[in-house]
Order: sequence, then structure tokens, then C-alpha cells
Amino acid sequence: MYEESLRGPIIYIRHAQSKYNQIMLDPNNIHLKNSFDLIDCGITEEGKLQSENLGKVLTECKIRTVFISPLNRTIETCFESLKNHKDFEMIKFIILPLASEIIDSSCDIPLTIEEKKVRFNSYNKFNLDWDLCKDYYFLNNIDDANFKEILKDVNYSNYEQNYSLYEKGLNICFSNKKSGESLKNLYKRSLELKSFLKDFLSRYGIAEDEKILVYTHSAITRISTSYLAHNLEDIPFYPEDSHHLNNCEFLTINTDYDNFH
Repeated sequence: MYEESLRGPIIYIRHAQSKYNQIMLDPNNIHLKNSFDLIDCGITEEGKLQSENLGKVLTECKIRTVFISPLNRTIETCFESLKNHKDFEMIKFIILPLASEIIDSSCDIPLTIEEKKVRFNSYNKFNLDWDLCKDYYFLNNIDDANFKEILKDVNYSNYEQNYSLYEKGLNICFSNKKSGESLKNLYKRSLELKSFLKDFLSRYGIAEDEKILVYTHSAITRISTSYLAHNLEDIPFYPEDSHHLNNCEFLTINTDYDNFH
């Protein structure tokens, strides 16, 4: 299902250390999990160093297409790791919501696409394709009943009011030791992501030794690597065969999820 290498055509990469990751290194900061200040936070200086080191590993890879989760930390990791790559100006960078993080804390609630376009417009020659991404894409991933009930009152014209409702939902999930998006739903989304990538390979193909990179998150890489999850009716916890990636670690993923060998 996966291999900790760059040998295959499709490589999942976890983002670099984010501000959220840094703050949560101290368990006493758990009360900040859903803080307004951490909404869609970016990477830290340590995260930039991690990204630069990742870039050294990727330097000889042939890259034409990169898919990126819409969250700031994945976009920043992508830029910092590939900005000096020999193919940088020829790479197509595509924002892909399927690769986004599980809805578990404030850092998983994205800013609007317009805000992101302003943010990344200053990044030299970093042309992001937003055609597959829509604002509020993450609402479809939330399947916690209490959280969904709160969302009926969302005012889409008022971001701060929106966030007060998201925060309320996140806090209910936190108090119940669960996420806004269930692991079962996350697993289904991981299969959709694999199916999307498999179809992309079938439609467009890639050159010999070319890599398709997917800048994503710990939760989706973790559930994507599980064989056991495939046969579970419910997934209350990450199956024991799930593989957890550290910041800027990567693996080759097998998109043929119907063939578990």
C-alpha cells in the first residue's frame, strides 16, 4: 500500500512544522487547540528549514504536477521545498481539497480563496491553480451531528461570525474527544483522493522517473496507509497498521486500493 521512499510515481508529503505543531509541543497548550489565532496558520522558521532540507531530497526528481491541500501550511511547505528546483517554473501547482486535513482544530479551518490569493501573490513565480477548490469545501467533510447542527446558522458573509460557530463546534468535539470529521469519513475521502490520482495517471500519464507530489497532512497519510481500515464498518481509532509521518516526511502511495497485496 505504501513504501517509505521516492521510488513510485505518486509521493505523499506531510507539511513542515506549523505554528500549531510548535505550540502543541507543550501539552499545557492544549487549551489553545481551537484558538482564533491559529486559524489556517502557516509554517515556522523550523518548518522552513525542514522544507529546505526536503527540497534537497527532491532536487533530482522530475516533477511536472504537484497537488496541494488548500491550507496555508501545505502551500508554504510546497513553495519552500521546490522554489529552487530546476523545474519550478514549469511545474503545475494545483490546489486539491481532497488532500486537506481532518477537521480537528482551528488550523484546519481555511481562510477564503481570495485571502489566500492575496497572501501568495507575492511568492515569486508560484502560480497556483485554484480551479478545483471552492470556499467552504470543508463543510462537506464535517459529519459530527452536533457540529452539523451548529453549521445551519453559519453566516457566509461574516467570517468572524462564521468562526465563532466553527469554534463552538470544534469545542464540542474536543470535549467529546473526537473530530468534526470522523475517521470513517476521512477514510472514504482518502479513497476518493487515490481514485482521483489514479484517474489522473490514466488520463495524462507521466514520463519515466517523473513524480507527482501531493502535499498533504498527517491524518490523511495515516489513514491512507492502513490495510485494516478497508474492512472496518466503523473506525473509532486509527488502525494499528496506520503509518504516522513526521513533518516533511514522505512516502510512495499505492493508488490501487482494490488490490491489497
